[in-house]
Amino acid sequence: QDPRRLLRLLHVDEVADAERAAFEGDADPYTLACDLEPRPVWFSEPFAAAANAIVLAEDAGERPAWWRAAAARPGARVAKDLASGLAALAEVCAVRS
Repeated sequence: QDPRRLLRLLHVDEVADAERAAFEGDADPYTLACDLEPRPVWFSEPFAAAANAIVLAEDAGERPAWWRAAAARPGARVAKDLASGLAALAEVCAVRS
């Protein structure tokens, strides 16, 4: 394995531990890994294609290629704020139950 990749992953763990301590219960601190270790579209596309539903959060920041590809999938929902994100999740859960 590439030692630089290992160092980045170790950094993700350190940052995640610090975030977990600061924001216990607020969010999954390992989501930071999506920014530091993004997967190429060819890797993430099969997961998006197999998903029953996709709900993504939008904050007007720059998005990685995997995110843009997932957002372009038919039926994907992009939430512009917390209320619309929760509404989209509720709709997805209601359809699936």
